[in-house]
Amino acid sequence: MPALLAILGGALLLVWPALLNGYPILFSDTGGLLDMGLAGDMGWDKPWVYGPFLALTSAGLTLWGPVAAQGLLLSHLLWLTQAVMAPPRPGRHLALCAVLASATAAPWFAALLMPDIFAPLVLLSLFVLAYGPGRVSRAALAWAGVVGTLAVASHLAHLVLAAGVVAVAGLLRRQLPWRPALPVAAALLFLLGSNLVGNGVLAVSPYGSVFALARLIGDGPGRAYVDAACPAAGWRICAWQGRLSADSDEFLWHPNGPIWADGYGPIRYAPEAARLVPAIIAAHPGAVLQAAAANTLHQLGLVRVGDTLVADHLDVALLPRLQQYFPPQEATAFRASLQAADHLAAAAAPFTPLHLAVLVAGAAGTLWIALGLALTRRSPASKPTLTPHGEDQSLIPHNEEQNPIGHCDEQSLVPHGEEQTLLRHCEERSDAAIQGPHGPDAGRPRITMPQAARNDPANQATRNDSSKGPWRWPSTRKNPLQALAILTLAGLLANAAATGALSGPHHRYQARIAWLVVLPPLLAYAARKDASCRDTSAGAMWTSAS
Repeated sequence: MPALLAILGGALLLVWPALLNGYPILFSDTGGLLDMGLAGDMGWDKPWVYGPFLALTSAGLTLWGPVAAQGLLLSHLLWLTQAVMAPPRPGRHLALCAVLASATAAPWFAALLMPDIFAPLVLLSLFVLAYGPGRVSRAALAWAGVVGTLAVASHLAHLVLAAGVVAVAGLLRRQLPWRPALPVAAALLFLLGSNLVGNGVLAVSPYGSVFALARLIGDGPGRAYVDAACPAAGWRICAWQGRLSADSDEFLWHPNGPIWADGYGPIRYAPEAARLVPAIIAAHPGAVLQAAAANTLHQLGLVRVGDTLVADHLDVALLPRLQQYFPPQEATAFRASLQAADHLAAAAAPFTPLHLAVLVAGAAGTLWIALGLALTRRSPASKPTLTPHGEDQSLIPHNEEQNPIGHCDEQSLVPHGEEQTLLRHCEERSDAAIQGPHGPDAGRPRITMPQAARNDPANQATRNDSSKGPWRWPSTRKNPLQALAILTLAGLLANAAATGALSGPHHRYQARIAWLVVLPPLLAYAARKDASCRDTSAGAMWTSAS
């Protein structure tokens, strides 16, 4: 019960901007997503995933349902992420959620009814699947797989994000990451099947070529190719030769542009776009790569909250859907919200400096955990860490044959509900060690490694490696904190590439996931605090035994 209450409390903390607003935060695209879920419209530009999620969680009654569901999903995934490190504590979980809610952009996306919140859920769920076995229950792993599948399928950019996380997880664990790969495979199968049924096309994104062409036109190589090939090529786009905008959004949505003019539409235009995209890339490969790299770097720096908080187009794109699909009080509540009055962005502005400062500190901490603990130099002159018996602990094998107590103090490996069983098991093994008949310390508990040393992530990184040479890159199988830091950095880069290079740099694309850099330092602080407390307790026990 305390765990459930902590998760519920964390969810409430993580959606507080919706309470401030007086209604869930909405975006102009939310209207189309409501059509996809409540009117059975497959749409053309988004996967048929988040729309049904809105329909299921709102039950056609209120949009507070999806907000509650998003808060619960995020709170629970944060709980499971902590469980991979050590058995989570309700009070600590609430403290973690409070810090994230007050000092990062996390709650502003948890309260937003768009697939954006599923970007960090992709990373967290795949991390739990990669490092959770043996640390969390099978039911928790299965649930992480379900959430991961939903999160990956909810946005096409999440496929690139998930692929990057799975690839890096495989490199870190030095084995095939089949568990985190399962949600990616399941999401791909669902996208293929849903598009085959709904659009009659066996494809992950039947009309994705339109977005790719818009990016190439906006970056320049597409305009250069059209200028060179037209009018001889005879394409529809040749009618706009010399007049194509450098703004990809204008190319996509302008009513008098190549896509929408004369009632044409993106579905009809997709075949021409599918021919143009590979032709442009083949004609200007260097310029395309250079633009993609520049957009990725640009996207990495766009982390402000604000472009989803305005009232732009909501009276046209959203309000009619609220009136159509929901009871009258929903439209009334929306009209009374800060966002409808275009005051929400101003209410959020005071938090921006804090968000940026915490992001910088979090990024530095995550980078230190990922690199400072990963690259460890062996120094022949370094002073060994000694056990209470004066033995060099690096020479003591960590197995049950030579360590009578074994892995009993590896609390991070304890599945839920088994703490008491492990405690009794460890007490029995400790008693057996005390009964040893030889040596001057017979009858005294043998502590082969201080608790702080065994639980300190830095020492875990050192112990887990068996490579040769002065520099070593340790396996992260037993150091999930370091793995989380590395996967977070990899995820941020993959997300920037997927959104900035393929769609176009926007603040909300990176802000929705950038806040994750704060998580590894917070968990590292908690781990070191626990290790310090355990080491103090172990020292007191050793003193009394002496």
